Amino acid sequence: MSQIKAHQPIPDYPRQRHDASLLRILNYYRLTLSLVFISGYFNEASQVFLGLEKPSLYLITSVLYGLLNLTLFFVLRRDPVLQPQQIILNISLDILVLSLLTYANGGVASGLGNLIIIAVAAGSILLSGRYNLLFAAI
Repeated sequence: MSQIKAHQPIPDYPRQRHDASLLRILNYYRLTLSLVFISGYFNEASQVFLGLEKPSLYLITSVLYGLLNLTLFFVLRRDPVLQPQQIILNISLDILVLSLLTYANGGVASGLGNLIIIAVAAGSILLSGRYNLLFAAI
């Protein structure tokens, strides 16, 4: 008869599946957002306000963000078990990329910085405790 020791947490598999599905939905959003960034850069009407200050940094960051999200799309479909490190990495990369895009677009006045709020909120939903403060501090 196996005994569960007091210091071992009992695995919560439904919670992991729930978190994996939420992260998958977030990844759909991120993939769509990166496609909007890339297509918006090549659209003549939106070149007035996208990539205004540093167009090369904006384009490179948008393309790399799209490739990263496409890779994560296939990784999340293949691996249903979700680790907290995966969530931390995903949300931190979102915050970093959106900060770079905000900088390349002319700063806070561009309005792209508001998308960081969604990344922080998603991190707060997926993880609890001190991680919420970490995402807000980044």
